[in-house]
Amino acid sequence: MEEVTEFNAFWGCNIPTNLPFVEKSARLIFEKLNLEVREIEGAICCPENDLTRRLDPSVALLISSINFALAENNGIKDMVAFCNGCYHSLEHAFHILQDDQEFNRVNEELKTSRLSFKRNIQLYPIVAFLSEKVGINRIKNAVIFPLSNFKVACHYGCRLQENNFTDYFDEVVRATGAQIIRYGLERMCCGTPALYSDQDWSIAERARNKLVSIKLSEADIIVVSCPACFRQLEVAQVLLKRNKEIYDLPILYITELLALAFGFSEETIGLEEHRIKVQR
Repeated sequence: MEEVTEFNAFWGCNIPTNLPFVEKSARLIFEKLNLEVREIEGAICCPENDLTRRLDPSVALLISSINFALAENNGIKDMVAFCNGCYHSLEHAFHILQDDQEFNRVNEELKTSRLSFKRNIQLYPIVAFLSEKVGINRIKNAVIFPLSNFKVACHYGCRLQENNFTDYFDEVVRATGAQIIRYGLERMCCGTPALYSDQDWSIAERARNKLVSIKLSEADIIVVSCPACFRQLEVAQVLLKRNKEIYDLPILYITELLALAFGFSEETIGLEEHRIKVQR
């Protein structure tokens, strides 16, 4: 396997605006791994799949194509989505663009922005990129603080499960030395899709069920790779505390888990910004 040295980073909307510690931890670990994070200048929303594509699928496809074309301008093939939802939206568009008729139609529209898409992009979610392209041995060699005392509950999120990337998630977690604790509801949604129509139901019937099971499993932390899942499981704990339900289960993004294992301090990563505090 040829060692990757740089990649196009697609951060999405949620991470830069709401979870800056995720971006910070990602930049720290890739600097430690000697990988250059290349920005996609002018990148826009993925766009969000459940809303935009239902309103106008042709516009949604064009928006995704703009991001592909901008990434190709860097001359780098690998494009990494740090958000499971962004990966899902972009991968859906990329699949459609394998059809020559759709490909040609979109490129005609891209001409108005002086862009073109040549299908020279390889798209990855963050966990697959870490496992397939960076390599587990390369990650293990960067670990200086093995997290052998961490009992981790993995919340994969719907989009990773749909694409059968859960094994990659587990491989990356285990590379830090952490122990994965099974709790029986790994495949249950965190409740984010229902949040838009009924927040109380999404928390009581989805997030709470997961939190109860994880607490009973005696896991120390929950690890995710989706900004929406991160916010849902964290906010749910804050709201449930009003009913005297105390879980105190810190949520770590998978890049934050790696950053801790690579020896970066909580302050450097920005863990103090979490609502559920993380103790070393």
